Amino acid sequence: MALRRLPIRVYPENDEALPSWVDRYSERLAVTREDFFQAAGLYPLADRRAKPNFAIRLEEEQAECLQFATGIPAQRLHEMTLAKYSGRVLFLAKSRRAINRHYLWARGSGWRYCPECLAERPGVYKLDWRLTWAYACIKHAGLLRDVCQRCGGYPGRKPDRLRQIPKSNICRLLLPQNSEHEYCECDLSTLTPLSIPQDSPLLVAQKWIESIIKDDEAIAREVRSVLNDLKLLAGRALTLLPAERLLEWNGPSASPGIHFDTPDKAGLGKFPPSSAVATGHALSWATAILKDDEPEESVAAIRQLVEADRCRGVTHNPTDIIHSWGTPSDQLKHKLLKAVCSDLGRVDMLRYRIRNGEPRKADLDRKEIMQRSRSVPQCFWPSWTHALQLDLSIGVHTLQSALSMGVLLPGYRSRDSSLARELLSTNIDLSGVFGRMREDARRSTFLMLTVLSEFLDAHPAPINYQQRRLIPLDRLLPIPMWQAVHRRNFADQLDPSVARSFVFYRITGSLPTRPGTRSTVHLEVQKLLATTPLEVLGELDEFAKSVLRHHDISGPQVWEPPSELLQEQGLESKARADDLAPRLEQLVKYGLVEPRWIDRIGGEHLGTSGQKAPTNSLERSVHDAAIAKVPIEVIALQVERAPRTVRQYIRRLGLAEHYDNKRTLDVEWLRLKYLDERRTAPEIAVQTGMSNSTVRRRLKDCDIPMRSRGSGSRSLGLSAEQLRTLPPVIKKTIQNEHSLVRLRNFMGAVRYPTLQAAAIALKVSTAGLIGQIKRLESDLGGDLIIRARRKCPMRLTQLGRDLVRAVNGSHIEDLQPKRRQRSLES
Repeated sequence: MALRRLPIRVYPENDEALPSWVDRYSERLAVTREDFFQAAGLYPLADRRAKPNFAIRLEEEQAECLQFATGIPAQRLHEMTLAKYSGRVLFLAKSRRAINRHYLWARGSGWRYCPECLAERPGVYKLDWRLTWAYACIKHAGLLRDVCQRCGGYPGRKPDRLRQIPKSNICRLLLPQNSEHEYCECDLSTLTPLSIPQDSPLLVAQKWIESIIKDDEAIAREVRSVLNDLKLLAGRALTLLPAERLLEWNGPSASPGIHFDTPDKAGLGKFPPSSAVATGHALSWATAILKDDEPEESVAAIRQLVEADRCRGVTHNPTDIIHSWGTPSDQLKHKLLKAVCSDLGRVDMLRYRIRNGEPRKADLDRKEIMQRSRSVPQCFWPSWTHALQLDLSIGVHTLQSALSMGVLLPGYRSRDSSLARELLSTNIDLSGVFGRMREDARRSTFLMLTVLSEFLDAHPAPINYQQRRLIPLDRLLPIPMWQAVHRRNFADQLDPSVARSFVFYRITGSLPTRPGTRSTVHLEVQKLLATTPLEVLGELDEFAKSVLRHHDISGPQVWEPPSELLQEQGLESKARADDLAPRLEQLVKYGLVEPRWIDRIGGEHLGTSGQKAPTNSLERSVHDAAIAKVPIEVIALQVERAPRTVRQYIRRLGLAEHYDNKRTLDVEWLRLKYLDERRTAPEIAVQTGMSNSTVRRRLKDCDIPMRSRGSGSRSLGLSAEQLRTLPPVIKKTIQNEHSLVRLRNFMGAVRYPTLQAAAIALKVSTAGLIGQIKRLESDLGGDLIIRARRKCPMRLTQLGRDLVRAVNGSHIEDLQPKRRQRSLES
């Protein structure tokens, strides 16, 4: 189709939309809109089914046709469509020319308008009136209208279906319930404006939103984030709060008779309302919250939304409040958490790093963890370890690694633990440790680690621990160099390898990595700290400083976070509640010493003697039970701790003399309990306050035939006198009620040339017979038979012959239980 230029020129006004300009152009030419598009070559008149909405987007070819026909530049034409705001204020559907209404509160169709603006510039509709975010006219201080007062329709809702010559400011919608298809001829410029005061919050919010949308220097991502927060707040306000609450917030809004429609509550404000009044009040309310003019009032307003959501029967976990809101920005997340802070538990507060009522973002990225790892040693700072030490039966080295990882991961999240272990160069699985730390009665450990992590983010440590712990031990302390220093200064005082590990620990904050021996090195270093004179430790410290100077390693030798942080949380007094002796306070300077090494120093070195008063509920429970001489295993069950931990508390309280583990058990008493009364080894251990292994070792030393562990250990059915008369070789095979059956089948099997033939004669399975003989061989510690081979029958070994001779000479058929009356075949 040949293109032609239009005979007249109509230039678009500032901020005018493309459909408005087309209507004014068509009115000047006295043609319909379809005739105008046909003349401009956009689509043929016959194709009446495909009439795209040019208010949304123009194709490049269409823009060039309009440029040729009207003389308006193509770039100017593109700026008159909603494609100008694509990716910034709204999103256009890729497959068709339409607006994606699922993002940023986009409207489908229809125009809002200001009657006074239409009176000043007839027929000029602004492009911004097409957006949801435009609800007021700043120039004339009034709310925009969205419906025609005569027909009640929305102007511009279906403009492409009109086949009349456009008229400026005239509503061209069909009258409802009119059989003659009469059109509405209402002049929109003559309607009463919806005036509002100049200082109204509605106008203040409209100016702020327009400044964000029209700021060319603002990044599109930031604009979308602000508009998305406005959508989340305004949409929920419309669906959850009563209209009176929003009207009260913004004051008198407009003339009477305006409608205030609200969307369906099921959508929670997913789509915007058609009413400019409802949109304006909701956006004004949301703007006041985001601008944070009154922080306390904004948080209280969000709190009302949360409570209103709960009143409608929707129960949300406080920790999932962010996910239920969609994708709020970090600023809105902060306000949401602050609004629900009173509903969060201690663990949730730690998860979201809430401290003193100020929540922070919970997410930790890889970069943040790696940055913080430079300020954290592998072995946690000694005095801080002592202050945060819990009543847990875990090793000191494991606790130090767990505390260091806790600083990297405040609140602890398992999905980041692998990265933290990699950065700290540790292979210890700390999931169970963190679980037990959460069960701590004080619940202060994680909070203190969160406080410490925030401090290290603001004030990094002067020591780069990550750089130091990557230095190999042989490079930092070469063996020839260390041997010379050790020979000259510490030859008669210290073990060279342990002292070398201590120097490495003081420099790097980590223990030297040796596969399979990390825990052993740690215990040896703790023993060194507990038994070495303080003067020698001071000389080792001076040597560590010289090593730093020799390798040009910057930073001090050691550093610890300030103790004021502990005092703020009330932990300093807990760290000193035990009235530590002067020597122990010095040892804390070098590293936390385990209680078992402290006990080996002796009361005279620590300045303590005799019993010590308990300092917490756990120690009081152990103290009272130990005074009553309750067995250690029973105390462990009562306080839900390991027996090893209970023994450490008993030694620390000075009550070790109540439990002398070196006493021996009377042989006759042990025979009576174990053989005649059929008591098990664990029961005897609990009764005597010994361990199971000690009781079983005593049974073996007393030559008492032991039963196998399990439910069958009580059902042998033989008295102590009967067992005492048995030969030693038979005693080893008597374990339970099945022992005599195995002996009977063995004695019957030796009469046959093969085990298969013996199994057939004894009416048992071949596999069962072989298993019984193997069990006898295991009890006696040797082979009983030599298996049959080709042309060679089965034969007895010397041990087998001894067993047959012992059975034949002991009349064992008289010792069988009553339910086993079948005699043994000799």
